[in-house]
Amino acid sequence: MAKFRYHRGGLAESLATQVTVNNKVELIEELNANHFNWTSDEKVGLDDIKIKPYGYDERIQENTHIVYKEGYGVIGVVSEMLK
Repeated sequence: MAKFRYHRGGLAESLATQVTVNNKVELIEELNANHFNWTSDEKVGLDDIKIKPYGYDERIQENTHIVYKEGYGVIGVVSEMLK
């Protein structure tokens, strides 16, 4: 199980958005339902979202991985690589 949080202006604001996801499919479902407000014809898919290691965040004592979409930018941070 991984913790995902949306990119916000500060850490406290970002942590307030934290949800748990089990895999990349669940992350995509979260993003489609709550972030992009895509229409039914414009859902983001598995190949649209990229995850790359970012490093250890001492503030929360967790490894972090950036979640981003090409042409959009950073969406958030996840605590582990998702399959």
